[in-house]
Amino acid sequence: MASTLKEQLITILLTSALTSTGWVGVQYYNATKQQEQFSNQLYKELYDKSAKALEEIDDKYSKLMDFYATKHGLSTHEYKSEFNEFKNAVEGYKSYVKELERYGNSSQVKAANYLKELIWGLYGDFYLHFSTIEQVEGHVQLVLLNQYSNSEYFDALNETLDNDLDSLIQLENRTYYEVSQYKKPLIDAYRQFLNYHFRSSLGLEATEDMVNAINSIASKQQRNPENEYKDKALPFMFSEQRVYQAATLDFSESDDFLKQKNAALKHNTKLKFIALVIENEPSLKSKLEEQVKDKKEVIE
Repeated sequence: MASTLKEQLITILLTSALTSTGWVGVQYYNATKQQEQFSNQLYKELYDKSAKALEEIDDKYSKLMDFYATKHGLSTHEYKSEFNEFKNAVEGYKSYVKELERYGNSSQVKAANYLKELIWGLYGDFYLHFSTIEQVEGHVQLVLLNQYSNSEYFDALNETLDNDLDSLIQLENRTYYEVSQYKKPLIDAYRQFLNYHFRSSLGLEATEDMVNAINSIASKQQRNPENEYKDKALPFMFSEQRVYQAATLDFSESDDFLKQKNAALKHNTKLKFIALVIENEPSLKSKLEEQVKDKKEVIE
């Protein structure tokens, strides 16, 4: 009897232990599964946010580049809105990367940060050009305000403005080729590298296009001589059709017709700057009107 009771107690204890172990195992499995589902959902949301932020940059970049492709001798007054929208899109991506640093894994964060640096470099080229235009517009105001000064001083200011316009159009041409032929293609390729890390975290395979883009990164990082812009003898003439021309193409300065056309394009650009500066600077316009009024009174 005692032996039977002992056996029953052993059986009960063993059954209890096995049941308890099984329960713990199920709980551990469920917790692991929930954690995996949470991570996948989090990575998916971060992936979607990345796509949205980068699509915003693409959209604003395209609108900004439309000006470089269809116009030349750009004034800030022509595309200030598009430039600021692109800047905001870049700032938006920087904010996204800060969020990713809090919740993403190390490979995602590393890829996103490198991509952020590339995008910031792209913005830097646009910013340099835009800020240089602002300086030239400031020189335009100086010339206008001193149009009734002694001729030597005015001639010196006017000559400086002419030189500024030459330098500005060279920078505009260089910016177009630098961003469209080198920096943006590299960004597009590296974007796929970031996408790969998100897909890997979600258990998804890389697409064929993604693999091809990633494999092209090394070649895109190399500077190609055929895409390098060098200062042109006739930069205004070149800028008019740059979207259709290789960066290395140049026009001969010995061709009188092309030389005259370059001078005419430069003159038209100068007049455009003057007109836009007067139109968009009310205080300057008032000062110029006062100067004209005072000049008339002196003549009378």
